[in-house]
Amino acid sequence: MKIKKIITSLLISILGICLFFVFGFQIDVAGGATTAGGTADVTLDPAKVAADQANAAVAAAELALEESQLTLAAIQLIISESSTALAAAEQAVTDAQEDLDLAILNGFVPGDPEYDAALLALEAAQSSLEAVQLIILENEAALAAAEQAVIDAEAALAAAILAAEEANAAYTTSLKVPDEEELAELQLAVEEAQKALDDAIAAGGYTEEELAELQEELDKALAALETGGSGEGEYYHIITNSNNGGSFDMEGNHAGNAGEIVPYTFTADESYELAWIRIGNTKVYAYELQNLFEFSFNKKNLTMHAHFKKVKDSEPDEEVITTGEGTEEGDTGEGEEPPEEETEKKNNGNGKAKGKDKEKSNNGKKKDK
Repeated sequence: MKIKKIITSLLISILGICLFFVFGFQIDVAGGATTAGGTADVTLDPAKVAADQANAAVAAAELALEESQLTLAAIQLIISESSTALAAAEQAVTDAQEDLDLAILNGFVPGDPEYDAALLALEAAQSSLEAVQLIILENEAALAAAEQAVIDAEAALAAAILAAEEANAAYTTSLKVPDEEELAELQLAVEEAQKALDDAIAAGGYTEEELAELQEELDKALAALETGGSGEGEYYHIITNSNNGGSFDMEGNHAGNAGEIVPYTFTADESYELAWIRIGNTKVYAYELQNLFEFSFNKKNLTMHAHFKKVKDSEPDEEVITTGEGTEEGDTGEGEEPPEEETEKKNNGNGKAKGKDKEKSNNGKKKDK
């Protein structure tokens, strides 16, 4: 039975490797850890994330170009209307000047009502003309800025389209559409996964969790065969757990689709502090200052474990005076309990751990594939 289980485990690992080389799964993790806790942003399939972001940038650039073009059209309309107003203002000045000239020709002089009225009309027409000219100057400056905005928006759109083409090409390449030989391997993977599950059921002695793992591998193999290497519908598994003394904001098993960015937060409880966080097989130790980290994994399953420890009492121990006949200050004479670090070393030495040091997990037997 033990040999059969070992063979089954090896088969599961081989199936996982086979699927990876067909699809090229990747998980990126970036964040930071301090003694109080930290964050870890998990990116599922960075190539798809980059492609999605590049496509979103193209959409934003197209919207910016459309808005700049609308602004330019509005300013052009204002200038067009201002040109009509300018012509009218210039004609009003011309007419007012003619009226004043006619008043002078008729012998009217300053102080005469006819002369003063004509002069006042001319001054008003000139003021109106100056106002229209000022508006046109301002609109011409706005027009130049709007025209430059359109040029910039067009350049930004062209750059966004180029970046999107490169990102989409990289993502398409990462999907690795299989040839006939690879499809045959996928078919063989399905058959082997089905046989492993059937053999386990027939042999008996497997836990529900182990059978569920075999069923999951069969489902993955079937999905890979059905998609034909397109990578559509692929999902990732993230497992988070911690010992006593703190926790993740989301603990247990989590499934995510390719292209998602999932943020996790891990926080120490009162009187505890973070010792380290293990991401995959790599430990990141916590310090008072943030310890930044960034990892990439060529896999679609990842486990993160946050390990917390009790904060040592910062108050000095009560002084004990030895009299030779025992102890004072209420000492009972019983042996002093070893420091926590020594206890931990002893526990590690004999392979046992007290309950408070045991890791808690929604799926304790779940392993990274």
